[in-house]
Amino acid sequence: MSSLLVKTSGTKCVVVEAGMDVVLMVDYEAPDLEIDESDVSGQAAQITIDVLPANRVTGTKLHESPVTERLKPTKVIIDAHNGTVYHKMELGGDANICIRGPSKKRGEKAFKMHLFSLRVQLLDEIPSFLLKDADINDHLSYMEREMDRIDRTMKTITRQADFAKDKDAAMHQQFLQMHSTTMYWPIVQLCVLLVTGYTQASHIVHFFKTRRII
Repeated sequence: MSSLLVKTSGTKCVVVEAGMDVVLMVDYEAPDLEIDESDVSGQAAQITIDVLPANRVTGTKLHESPVTERLKPTKVIIDAHNGTVYHKMELGGDANICIRGPSKKRGEKAFKMHLFSLRVQLLDEIPSFLLKDADINDHLSYMEREMDRIDRTMKTITRQADFAKDKDAAMHQQFLQMHSTTMYWPIVQLCVLLVTGYTQASHIVHFFKTRRII
């Protein structure tokens, strides 16, 4: 557990590195903080969790990044001496967990120091008792989309395997044809040479006989 001394209107942060889809569970304690539940002016202390992705996801002049819209920080007003804040990592990177002290009240002449304690745990998913019905439906819809994506991926892999098998069979057949061609072609050439030689020899013998040379 980390302890932070934050003065009035001041801010202090701790950095936690986490991967994509990890849920940060931040337990905080503020034993000496003055809690004013009627304060709605935004001057109360608050916790902010903001993520700096490990890879660049911001848009450029030519290309907008759709991921940027998902990198929304979590801001929670501290309205109790202890509590828990959850934040899901949309992308892997450094999570800045910052505590802003309460603003200076009218009439206060000196800044006060406030003690905060933080304990950060990494979870695989948000606890089910915190999920609302809409969140559960979204979670089920996400699972259905994932199952559909896995099914499409498996079909693509199967089609690729069938294509590779057919291509391999065609190459094997072509290899057999080339092998048979290379085996019979020398025999054909030899036969052609024998026929050509016999024909030439017959012409020479006929020529000598007509000239009565032999």
